[in-house]
Amino acid sequence: MIKTYDEILRRVAERTIDNDKQLKKQKKQRRVEFVDLYGIPFTAVGDANTPATFYISISPDLIEYMRFQFKIAIQPFVSTVESGTSSAEVVVEDTSLSVSDGKITPNPHSHDTEPHTHNIVSGVTLTHTTSEDFEIKIADVDITPYLMEQHGGKWISGEGLYPTSELEDESDVYDVLDVACLMKAEGLTSEVDALLEPEFKKVEITSDSPFQATLYLYLKYNNTGR
Repeated sequence: MIKTYDEILRRVAERTIDNDKQLKKQKKQRRVEFVDLYGIPFTAVGDANTPATFYISISPDLIEYMRFQFKIAIQPFVSTVESGTSSAEVVVEDTSLSVSDGKITPNPHSHDTEPHTHNIVSGVTLTHTTSEDFEIKIADVDITPYLMEQHGGKWISGEGLYPTSELEDESDVYDVLDVACLMKAEGLTSEVDALLEPEFKKVEITSDSPFQATLYLYLKYNNTGR
């Protein structure tokens, strides 16, 4: 098929545009960047049925993790009450009741009682917790037993900052990369992938009673800048 002069010019123009795009891509330099978060706090409340939930953003351009650790502070549960007074009144009238053929007469009937008032005082209430049986999940993977193993079986119990280093050679953080190594040695490949996959990652903490938790994140990795 013989191409017309206009068709040839159009094809040449299209090819020129494609070449320009490719050259721009090749000239654009992508540099290696670093994300370095040191003790960034995330705070939430939770209990046995409602986890304290935090979200950690990991770039999809992740090259390699250099640090993925955290500490946890368990604190008193905080609640607030607005000032004001609420009152309720229940009226009960005197009456007599009799039973006839299995029925109470008069029906309907009412009762009488004194009105009463409840006062509510404004302010912040701190409820100290003795929570135990803590569980920690990242991306729906339960890492509790591995964190306990890192610290010789010592675990979160009541208020305080965890973990605590009682010995000089003992780590004072929970190490997710170490957990991944332990899981990998057990052949838990899918769990390791879930822990380390770049994404908007969910961290959940539950316990047997209400608590407030602050997670201090230590996260460092390199990634390709866009």
